[in-house]
Amino acid sequence: DKTMHEIYLWPFASSVVAGAGSVICSANKINDTRACQNNKTQNGLLKGELGYMGNILTDWMGSKSTVDPVLSGLDIDMPGNDKYMGDTLVAFVQNGSIPESRI
Repeated sequence: DKTMHEIYLWPFASSVVAGAGSVICSANKINDTRACQNNKTQNGLLKGELGYMGNILTDWMGSKSTVDPVLSGLDIDMPGNDKYMGDTLVAFVQNGSIPESRI
């Protein structure tokens, strides 16, 4: 947490202050959790602590599932053939795994 706040969060804080409308999450992992499904960084730090109001979108192939990325703050999935969004997302909303309000 100390390293995150002292080194890595500053460029994102500056981007929020400058009015960035989109932030891309990477395919890399942050503390063993994929960046695009990391609740701490997306909801906790970016949207919560920094007050970011824009959208978070995946890098190509950045999302590796459906429920975790959406609940962790992901707003847009780059198009592709991974089958994690679209009809799969609709099914998870219909069965209650993802609240409709999140969509």
